[in-house]
Amino acid sequence: MSVTSTAEALLKCALTDTWAPDMCGQFCAAMYGYGSSGYRTALVQWQSVPAALKFPGDPDAPPGALLFWGVGQGHVAIADGTGSCFSIDISGRGTVTRVPMDRIASVWDKPYLGWTVPYFQDQQWSAQMIKGVDVSRYQAVSGWQTGIDFAFVKVTEGTTYVNPTWVVQRDTARAAGLVVGYYHFSRPGDMIAQADFFLGKIALQPGDVLAFDWEDTGVTSAQKDAWISYVQGKTGHRVVLYCNKEFWLNLDKTSFAGDGLWIADPDNPAGLPGVRSAWLIHQFSTAGSLDHDVAQFSSRADMLAWAGGSDVALTASELKLLTETHDAVTKITSLVDTKAHGVGYYAAKGEQALAAVLSQSRSNGGGISELKTALGLASQKLDAVAQVLANLDLSQVPAEVAAKIESLKLVVTIAEGL
Repeated sequence: MSVTSTAEALLKCALTDTWAPDMCGQFCAAMYGYGSSGYRTALVQWQSVPAALKFPGDPDAPPGALLFWGVGQGHVAIADGTGSCFSIDISGRGTVTRVPMDRIASVWDKPYLGWTVPYFQDQQWSAQMIKGVDVSRYQAVSGWQTGIDFAFVKVTEGTTYVNPTWVVQRDTARAAGLVVGYYHFSRPGDMIAQADFFLGKIALQPGDVLAFDWEDTGVTSAQKDAWISYVQGKTGHRVVLYCNKEFWLNLDKTSFAGDGLWIADPDNPAGLPGVRSAWLIHQFSTAGSLDHDVAQFSSRADMLAWAGGSDVALTASELKLLTETHDAVTKITSLVDTKAHGVGYYAAKGEQALAAVLSQSRSNGGGISELKTALGLASQKLDAVAQVLANLDLSQVPAEVAAKIESLKLVVTIAEGL
């Protein structure tokens, strides 16, 4: 079975001491969970990788990339992102060791060909990742929300600027059931003042993620740390650091990224940013004037659970159905009495339970599993409502009221099936 991340593949490399001699292709394939590479030799594998996934002569391979050397059958190893690689046989036949990349060429006299994304059996290996976008006033307020699981919206910059479209962009993401994130573009100055300015504009809900956008060289590494730490402490929410590869490798002094590193590196394929540090989100493309990201989560629910939310957010149609059901039960309550254990009593209890779930769903995207749990008691109440309605002697009430109650029996039946 394929591994879920390059980090998992590299961990397997580090824990493997021996391998069958002369089987470099099989070794690399096994580290990624495959039974074989699908190619007779490493050189054939290199030649089979599509040009779009191949980087000839480039020594700056990201962690997990496949490295190739030529001549004869060739050789393939797995890059660790630091200029070294995990290779078999180089330190003795049947051994697995981590060695500098240039040692392969010097010991075996094989020219370096370049690197590729992990590619086996005529297909690109893909980590278990979800897709997302990040938007600001330069992007549309909608049209980007399909086919993704999360969206980050720019809210503020410095202590004076507010993105004029952030509320509509947030509402677009929420309506699509996405995990929602907000980011602040930092400028030189008082980081605490900037954090308070940012937080003062948003009404945080469970599962929201916050991000510090570090792109101004006038903002120091220490200031970056101060902002993230302050916001973490003040909100209790997940806070991540966004920056490009150059900032992370050359300006950062502490390797502190809060709850995760969001790395911008459009020069490498999705999921293979050119940093050796652990990362959470990779901004890999700006195609179509839209920033495209992948995150190391197996599903939207996985990301929301990490973020502190309870479940996958309701879609617009699911929220509409819940709203209609709530409104229907409210009508029942308004039509009947509220004496203990009468139909009005149970209708009122059902209405209260539905109202609580509806309120949460509208505000923070509470999800389906939470909805089912919260509606458990309401369902019991609705059962009683249905039973009482079925036993009512409508001959004793005005015809207009009787007609309304008959029409609402179907509503209760539908509500019970939620």
